[in-house]
Amino acid sequence: MDKVAMAALILVLTITAVESCVMILFTRIHKKKEMILRSDLFKQLEATQQAERKSMNKSLAFANATHDIRTSLAGITGLIEICRPDNATAAANPELNKNLDQMIVCGAKLLDILNSVLDISKVEAGKMQLDEIEFDMADVIEESVDLFHVVGLRKKLEVIWDPCDGSIFKETRMKGDVRRIKQILDNLLGNAAKFTSTGHVVLRGWAKREHSNSNVNSSDDYDVVFVFEVDDTGVGIPVEKRASVFENYVQVKEASRLEGGTGLGLGIVQSYVRLMGGEIGILEKKMNQKGTCFRFNIILKPASSPTEKKEEEEGHHHTIDALVFVQGQETRRILKSFMEGNGIRVLDVVNTPEQFKQTLEDSIQTMMNLQGSMYNSTTGREIQQSPPCILMESFSRNNRTTAMTHLLIVIDASDSEVFKTCSSVVRSFAEKVRRNQYRIAWLLDADTSTETITSLQNGTTPCDATLRKPFHGSRLFQLLRICRELGQECKLGETTISITPTTNNNYSSSSAAAALQDKILAGINILVVEDTITLQRVATRLLSRLGANVTIAENGMVAVRLVEEGFAKFDQTFKNFPYKLILMDCEMPVMNGYEATKRIRARELEFGIHIPIIATSAHEWEEHGHKSIESGMDFHITKPLQKDKLLTIIRTQLNYSLSIGHY
Repeated sequence: MDKVAMAALILVLTITAVESCVMILFTRIHKKKEMILRSDLFKQLEATQQAERKSMNKSLAFANATHDIRTSLAGITGLIEICRPDNATAAANPELNKNLDQMIVCGAKLLDILNSVLDISKVEAGKMQLDEIEFDMADVIEESVDLFHVVGLRKKLEVIWDPCDGSIFKETRMKGDVRRIKQILDNLLGNAAKFTSTGHVVLRGWAKREHSNSNVNSSDDYDVVFVFEVDDTGVGIPVEKRASVFENYVQVKEASRLEGGTGLGLGIVQSYVRLMGGEIGILEKKMNQKGTCFRFNIILKPASSPTEKKEEEEGHHHTIDALVFVQGQETRRILKSFMEGNGIRVLDVVNTPEQFKQTLEDSIQTMMNLQGSMYNSTTGREIQQSPPCILMESFSRNNRTTAMTHLLIVIDASDSEVFKTCSSVVRSFAEKVRRNQYRIAWLLDADTSTETITSLQNGTTPCDATLRKPFHGSRLFQLLRICRELGQECKLGETTISITPTTNNNYSSSSAAAALQDKILAGINILVVEDTITLQRVATRLLSRLGANVTIAENGMVAVRLVEEGFAKFDQTFKNFPYKLILMDCEMPVMNGYEATKRIRARELEFGIHIPIIATSAHEWEEHGHKSIESGMDFHITKPLQKDKLLTIIRTQLNYSLSIGHY
């Protein structure tokens, strides 16, 4: 019995010892695992902190690099701008201006690539914000198409805007991110022009009002939905690859081998479109149609005070016939549709000099009969009928009878040989038909020869207006103004009219007004605070050409000192204060623009005045714009400085200061 008890006790002790050993072993293993886990956690934490530091350092380095790149581009484009010759020199050497324009375009292209890289990073991080400023949609479309029309000229490619039903002209004043809308159009048009070797690139657009979600019952609260199509006759995109083209850094291999590129375009385009409440896709084309057609829509708010283009909507109230000789199938189709939609009877749309000559000669007798005159074919003298009979001859074209009263002639002068033929026919026409019965408009483009332009300017060739190609947008409405003037001649009778031909985009211009515009800042003293010597020079030349008196400060400390000296001479009228406006760079050594602005604003409080201060920064508004405003600046403009934009901002700020009595 004792042996059994002893054996049981030994067994229990053995089991207990084994359990204890097992427990100790498990505890040690657990502690070891815990230590390993803690070690891994510490390593992960350290790696995370290191990654965050690297990311922050990369962001700071990238921001600094971006700032430096923009500053360098600002210097390059600024120097190009100040190298631009005056009108007399430009007329003597037109090739110089073309080369400078191309350099500006290249600089803008580099800036667009930089902005695309930055915007992709913002979209991926969820930090993209859209601006909201008032702009004219028709002007934006026209500007983008004009840019790629120049590209198309080199490839004999037709790049044009089709206004379709004209609805965009009725809903043209909008609020939105105009820079990114233009970037969408430029990307799609640029791709289309790049991958199309023959044919055309057409931008179509429509606008439609929709009730705002916030107030369905209010007729004044509405959004405008814009629908655009960019249609080309290029290489096209295979169906199986269409979904991937909207991914960042992705290109169709066939296309990339042909033309290269960054693969940034369509991905950022899709992001912009979606931020504006729309979608983008590729439309299916018919079997016999080449190329690709992108369609996208965006939703915008109308401007607070939309302006109606009454001049464009008014009719001419008289029957106007038109003879159109224009190169480009799409241009002819769009022009014919636009004219007929505005009550102009298109007699014929021709595309060869021979057709034009025959058609115009056929119209001469009709016009002569209308004005009640006969011409001796030998002497060319007019024999007046008594009484004058107004006989409406039938002008048959395609078995159509048309009673001609007034004739608008539109001729493409881009080809020198074609111009010579047409100009001879037009001179013959002008000698035989009364001046109040016709108008002649010539279309020019970047390839139009100097001889052609000179012939139109000096009156050798009859010319009432010159319009720049591509022939769309505002230039279409210039035709309506010409028609309106032509129709009014019927009321006034035979009069002598002197219309100065113009070689620019405008139907008429005033050299005196242009000269006055050149010195719009005459007598204005401006303090430019800028640390980069090149940009100091650019700003000085740019503002001096506008008539301003410029003082340079190389950093914020110097600017504060100069303003302090101005306060020392200050009187209550503020008339003798040396600076009416300050252009302030934001990042400078010694003292940055933010600190300088704060100090100037603090001193202003003692005198109850306010000097307009405009921030000039290589950073975008989203990056540093709010910081500029919080420091006390009135406006933020991103480098490189653009003359027209800068002038608009300066005039706005000066007018605001005058309106509230600051000086």
